[in-house]
Amino acid sequence: MGRKVSMDFEESKEKELAEAALKKKYMTGDLGANMAPDVNYTVKRLVRGLISDNHAVKRGFFLASVQVLARFKEAIEFTKYIDFIKEETKTSEGMKNPEIHSIQMGRMMCLTAIVESEWKLQS
Repeated sequence: MGRKVSMDFEESKEKELAEAALKKKYMTGDLGANMAPDVNYTVKRLVRGLISDNHAVKRGFFLASVQVLARFKEAIEFTKYIDFIKEETKTSEGMKNPEIHSIQMGRMMCLTAIVESEWKLQS
């Protein structure tokens, strides 16, 4: 009986630690220190949408990216955003041409969204 209680305690402790780690992950913005977690998630989701294979939705993701970047450009750290785009759009030797095309087109659209949002770097 004592062993079962001990195992239950260990499992609940592990579960609490996992929940705390998950909460920490989603309550902080890794693309900017002043960034809310929901905006952080949105920006990342928009980048991933632009590099998807589904070409029918890319126009919507592009327009949303421009609007979100224009609205939250003060909160997003430019270098972290560019690093995230570069990381998400890496290609490998084993990829097929259509997949590489989607990724490269997505990278171009991410960079064009920056230009269209009139994001100016502060000197």
